[in-house]
Amino acid sequence: NTGASLPRVAMLKDVPIHYEGRRRQLYPGWIPLEFDPEMLLHLDPEWSAIEDYTQQLNTKSRTKIKRVLKVSSTFVVSEWSAQKLEGQADALIDLYSKVFDRSGFRLGKLHAQELLESKRFWGDDFIVLGYELEGELVGFQCAYRNQHEIEAFFVGFLPELVKSHAIYQRMLIEFTRMGIESACTRVNMGRTALDVKSSIGALPQRLQCDVRFRNSVFHKIAERFTRGFDPTSPVLKKAWKADSFAVKHHLEFHSS
Repeated sequence: NTGASLPRVAMLKDVPIHYEGRRRQLYPGWIPLEFDPEMLLHLDPEWSAIEDYTQQLNTKSRTKIKRVLKVSSTFVVSEWSAQKLEGQADALIDLYSKVFDRSGFRLGKLHAQELLESKRFWGDDFIVLGYELEGELVGFQCAYRNQHEIEAFFVGFLPELVKSHAIYQRMLIEFTRMGIESACTRVNMGRTALDVKSSIGALPQRLQCDVRFRNSVFHKIAERFTRGFDPTSPVLKKAWKADSFAVKHHLEFHSS
């Protein structure tokens, strides 16, 4: 123990930005920050199957989805019970680590107990899908479900299957399928891999965090340092037809 103490800070997290241009100060004395957007996919209540969703994609994206489903068709995908999860949670963590260890952005790490406690608390609303190939467990994905939203959680897979079997893209499609079959209004796919998520129809929502440090000197330093910091606007794929439900209902969408 060096005797040093961390600066005390209060944070108001993830306030949606529904306007063009730079973030604005919402509260006097607070520092506004903006990081990468989260990727959302709004679901048409008329959709009852994944084919309904693909019909509103443009031709290029629809062709890509068909290809992903074709090359990933050899996977056996199954939903896991609490009992199966308890028996193989460590195997899922091993697959997760293969993705986590290659990631350029790391914030916390998944542990087996977190999977087990999520399943215990959420029950059927914590969905875990396992992927098998020729009888071998090669991947998994999990998500939280509430009345309105599927929130993608963690995934894990053998990295070599991304190119050969499009396993990650297939998982994104499965998150979408979860939302449609659960009659949710949207799927929240998180803040990573923005480009590939946009290729299957997820759209960016800008978010603002507001912080305030108790130490006034540190607060002024942080305010000055972050004043000129803006996240790079990602160049994302445009997957939808112009009149699609997802685009019309994405209030956060900003045209260039």
